Amino acid sequence: MTETQPQAVDPWDERVNTLRDRATHRAQGWRWDDDGAEFAGIFQRWEIAKGAGYQGRDVPLAMFRDRAGKEWAIWLFHGILVDELVKVNPQAGELVFITYLGMQEPQGEGASYHAYRVAVDRIVTGGVSLADVAAAAGVDAPAFPDELTPDEHERAVEAAAERAAGGQLEPDEDIPF
Repeated sequence: MTETQPQAVDPWDERVNTLRDRATHRAQGWRWDDDGAEFAGIFQRWEIAKGAGYQGRDVPLAMFRDRAGKEWAIWLFHGILVDELVKVNPQAGELVFITYLGMQEPQGEGASYHAYRVAVDRIVTGGVSLADVAAAAGVDAPAFPDELTPDEHERAVEAAAERAAGGQLEPDEDIPF
């Protein structure tokens, strides 16, 4: 009996399949009022929904995959959420935790606003990825968030939630592996 060898995946076909998937389905939008005040997902990319906003305005989106691999779109309507995401500057493959804090009254004058906190599970800071550091050192990088076991994923989500809430972590408590 002959053994079937696994077929090598052509990078072109893989990219085309990814684009086909994006073109033929629409990611679910996260809404804190329907889906809960907390969201955790692996950041994928930024997108612009052309003409999809109020009066045909373009709307920026942050695209994520959840633990089950489902794609989610975070519609960036609220300035505070945009500011929080810009501060943490998520990179593709990083675990991000977003919590909606509700309507807040300003400390001074001004209108009420939707408040959010965002945390990213990042081992290396300063715009350099863990993969870059590992490559420069000539070693294999530890597991990335999308390669974590379910228990490691849960610990990483809990640690990101703790950071988003402004709490203190014990040494090594936020290391998921």
